[in-house]
Amino acid sequence: MPEDLFTTRAPAVSYLERGVPPPAPLYIGPNETLVADTWSSTAPAALAIVARVLTPGGRVHTSRWSHTPNTGRTRATTYHNLPEGFLLSVAVDATGAAYRRGHCWCQVGIQIGADATGVPHGQLISDYVTGTARLAWPGGQLRSSVEGPGLIHSITGTDPAAGAEVNETVPTGARWLLLSLRAILATSAVVGNRYITWMIDDGLSVVWTEDFNAPQTAGTTLSHILSGDDQRHGNYYTGTHTPLYRGPQLVAGWRIHSYTPGLDPGDDWGAPVLHVEEWIEP
Repeated sequence: MPEDLFTTRAPAVSYLERGVPPPAPLYIGPNETLVADTWSSTAPAALAIVARVLTPGGRVHTSRWSHTPNTGRTRATTYHNLPEGFLLSVAVDATGAAYRRGHCWCQVGIQIGADATGVPHGQLISDYVTGTARLAWPGGQLRSSVEGPGLIHSITGTDPAAGAEVNETVPTGARWLLLSLRAILATSAVVGNRYITWMIDDGLSVVWTEDFNAPQTAGTTLSHILSGDDQRHGNYYTGTHTPLYRGPQLVAGWRIHSYTPGLDPGDDWGAPVLHVEEWIEP
């Protein structure tokens, strides 16, 4: 065994006992509150919020709260009292929840006051929380809700009545990047050609339109597809394709709809299936 194994020596590092700089950049004073806001587009799952504060007495105080978002992209807010001292860290955790990026946007900040009349003065967290990655301060990024990748998923729209057009509206609190759309039209036996045009409007003005330049005839059932392929093509035993190019971004209230000159009252559009990238946009 080496003889110097037990040799003692002066410490290589020393610590100040006076004039020590603050251990954290944010001091929580009396009447200051942690505020959590969320907007969720799916079934709510409880989030865990944990904050650590170094109190004037030198102890680290850890607090843990539960916050449950609303569904339907509406705002849910909770207020959490903090002890006075240096705020060391804040974390938001949804471990085990079915949230994916784009499902639940979360903001955590500091305000003076403990209710909706308080005065916000600091933003700590602003990002999507998921079931596999927690949000944290310090060390996290402050992001807009429409920044970065969104939630990629499919949506089955409303099934129109016979003789009615496909008509889908972006819901309140959402922004969509339309990737593709598929809808089936079954035409009646009434003789006549149906020319399919797809349109996007902002509720008043048409902002995008594209048509398939060959008609669907009477007594047929065809699948009509919008997607990023830049070629028009069709097989009239199965369906048609209309180019969507790169896909437009749509905000709440914008509509995606068909326009079919010659549509017979007995013609029947099925429920469209949309493939979108979606963000929360309060």
